Amino acid sequence: MAAGDLVQKGTAVAVGFQSNTNTNLIMQAFSRNPLGNMKEIAGEQGATVTEIYTNPGHKLQLQGIIKNTATEYATLAALIKGSALTINSIAYRVDDVSLSGSAEETRATIDVTKLESMTHA
Repeated sequence: MAAGDLVQKGTAVAVGFQSNTNTNLIMQAFSRNPLGNMKEIAGEQGATVTEIYTNPGHKLQLQGIIKNTATEYATLAALIKGSALTINSIAYRVDDVSLSGSAEETRATIDVTKLESMTHA
């Protein structure tokens, strides 16, 4: 796992939402799943002789708590599928965001994808 991918429960993670880069998400749960496609190439006798891997990358799901300030909540609420955000300085594409909150905090679940061949700006 690359140094920027390290996310642990209970730690504050620097998450940049659009132009707001001062937000901290307190991690509650984290999952990381690899992505990619594999195509097997058979030889003359039908045995697999080569495997071609394409679109390597990974999906992340972050579940955490963010303190309810008007700016942080509004920025989270404005995220849409396809927008970019950074997690520990690595750019990801947003797949889904769900929010639930109280007067003191907002619980956020954020699903993101990072394909190794893509740069998200």
